Amino acid sequence: MRIIIGIKTYTKIKSLSFSPETDVTNSELAVNELSADIFTDDLPMPGCYVALYDEREVMWAHYWLFESVRIDRGVLRIRAQSEMLVLERKTMGAIMYNDAPVSNIVSDIFANVTLYSLDSSLSSMTISGFCPEQTARDRLQWVCLCVGGYVKTYFNDRPEIKPIETEQALIPLSQTFWKPSLTYGDDVTAVVVKAFSYTEGTPSTTDKWVTDGTRNYIQTEQVFTLSNPDASPLAAEHAYKVEDVTIINTGNVSAILTRLSTYFFKRMEVSLDVIDNGEYIPGQKVAAYMDEREIVGGFVKSCDFSFGLQARARLRLVQTDSVPSGGLLIHYMFGDTQIGLARYWFPVGYAYDFENPYIDRTDSAVRFIYRPLTENASGTVTSETENIYEYYEIALRHSDNILLILSVDELSQNEGIVRIS
Repeated sequence: MRIIIGIKTYTKIKSLSFSPETDVTNSELAVNELSADIFTDDLPMPGCYVALYDEREVMWAHYWLFESVRIDRGVLRIRAQSEMLVLERKTMGAIMYNDAPVSNIVSDIFANVTLYSLDSSLSSMTISGFCPEQTARDRLQWVCLCVGGYVKTYFNDRPEIKPIETEQALIPLSQTFWKPSLTYGDDVTAVVVKAFSYTEGTPSTTDKWVTDGTRNYIQTEQVFTLSNPDASPLAAEHAYKVEDVTIINTGNVSAILTRLSTYFFKRMEVSLDVIDNGEYIPGQKVAAYMDEREIVGGFVKSCDFSFGLQARARLRLVQTDSVPSGGLLIHYMFGDTQIGLARYWFPVGYAYDFENPYIDRTDSAVRFIYRPLTENASGTVTSETENIYEYYEIALRHSDNILLILSVDELSQNEGIVRIS
């Protein structure tokens, strides 16, 4: 890993810490941080950008340097945080939105702060309702809650506002360290969301009202509740409530209730260690193996990275549930004889595509190399154990120091070395 501060690159680093997180429920909007000790005599001043890269030239973070301290002769300690730090320090005035495009609101949020990226699927959506004077970070959090988005401030050079993912990536069994841990939270028995509507006018003494500094608006409220049908009858009442986001209205409350219930009605949380060179990141929807035949799926809330020859991360999966899965048996056949077998366990609906291997097998002191008649085995996993048959022919036969070449695509000879493929 290497760190760039301004135009200077540093490769002698220790105590590198990078643990980004995000919350797709928008209960919070994290200020992600990068810290490290750098062997240098330089003393960069806070206010410039810090970038973290790996050996593949992939950017992991691009944050503001806010602390730079000499901790020893030739050792500098830095801390850098995402642009959410700057948004937290920016105050936005009260405003009444009336079908305001999300693109315009987000542009105001990031104005004079930084460049950003807004997904096209969210930009044309609109917001109606009142925002009090608040930080730009809080306003962005409110907007994301209403439109079903989240903020990504890692593996990019600017904040991205993205829709919550629906596609699920599978973390391979081979990249998972044993054994993942599973915990259960308390039942959330209901999701309660308050919606607001506004009428411009002069409020009476009994009215609730708000002002944008120019006009007064009478505020009315309506509470919507969605109960958890799967909650234990013995569970204590425990509702997740959203009661003060005043841009929630009767037009968007149903979608918000549905999203929040989808997340909070799931009690399972999983912690697992995986090889992770940036493939699995916060906000991503993933499926992971609890053991060889149990798969769970959820959203990555946080990644605590550690660095070596390959990066490793402790993932925290939330809003997690069991994933229906099924077996896949690939039988490698020579005629009616099975010469190999591969076993897999995947989520139902998983599209697989494996390159068929060459098979090296010795029978009665005769060595055979078998070649597949088709390059790949592909298909989709069903809920039942599925048997796939891939057929082979003999490519090479070796016996009594005699090599017979029976079926190859190409043969070449150079200085007594024969190459076949």
